[in-house]
Amino acid sequence: LGIVVAGIDSGQERARVARDLIEWGFAYFEPRQIFPAGASFGTASVQDGSNRSVGLRTIDPIIVDLPHGARTNLTLTLRYKGPIKAPIRAGDAVAELEVKGAGFETYRVPLEASSDVAKANPLRRIWNGVLGVFS
Repeated sequence: LGIVVAGIDSGQERARVARDLIEWGFAYFEPRQIFPAGASFGTASVQDGSNRSVGLRTIDPIIVDLPHGARTNLTLTLRYKGPIKAPIRAGDAVAELEVKGAGFETYRVPLEASSDVAKANPLRRIWNGVLGVFS
């Protein structure tokens, strides 16, 4: 943790101001868990897989520092480059959850595949291609 305080000549005064800023941050903001580890976040499309999609889940809890008592509206956006090419193993980091809200910088949280998706045999890949045309 580092902090820069400019425009103050005295080292003692800089240290006091830096300490006051840090204490203010701890006093006025609180970490809030908005989702636990393993929370489900929809699905991602899969290419050449035994399934056409894979479930997504959080790896760690998602925690946001918000002002005390704030009711901040969060915007969550699922992002991945897809469709994701099979094979996929449960636990592979395959997507990100973008978290936006007033009062903090946008950040991205990795999401993992919740199950294995094997590479499909040639007949299944053809069938998935046909289904993809009509869906």
